[in-house]
Amino acid sequence: MTVDESQPARVEPVEISDNIFAAAYARALREAQRRTKRHPALAEELTDASTDALMWARAHCTDAATFEQFAISAVKRWHWRVIERAKEKSANRPEVISIDDTEPVIARTEKPTRPLLIEDLPEDLAIVVRFYFTDGFDLREIALLTGQSHKTVERKLNRAGALLAEGRLKPERHKGARRLLKG
Repeated sequence: MTVDESQPARVEPVEISDNIFAAAYARALREAQRRTKRHPALAEELTDASTDALMWARAHCTDAATFEQFAISAVKRWHWRVIERAKEKSANRPEVISIDDTEPVIARTEKPTRPLLIEDLPEDLAIVVRFYFTDGFDLREIALLTGQSHKTVERKLNRAGALLAEGRLKPERHKGARRLLKG
């Protein structure tokens, strides 16, 4: 038997006791509250990031003794990503312009005309995109979760892709040409 060094070694996660997880969860929420003081508009996103980071840490921790520190470092990393994405999003927004000094006109509405992030997509498209790319579900599983056909889910993914990447190349299909199906 040969060992393939190009593939990373798969290590099984360890079982984390409930009291250790609860302590890490409480600390993660305190960290989210601390960061919320500096970024009050991101309160929900930071709390969600704390939970997501803890779940990721629980699945990827290999030593129960170091779980709490591992989880907190994951939480801090995920908080940093949320804050950086928010900064990038606000940097891409046009500033307020003024036609005259008395009446400022805001250059954009609530949502951008061309979405930059998944959060800018309409709710029904964003859910499907998150299930597919973030959670790793396939089209049929997403169809079962959302109560839609897998074809509808596929159309929503294509629509989201078209909104996020306007100039992307699409395959040309002549009228009546058959598509290759997977499986």
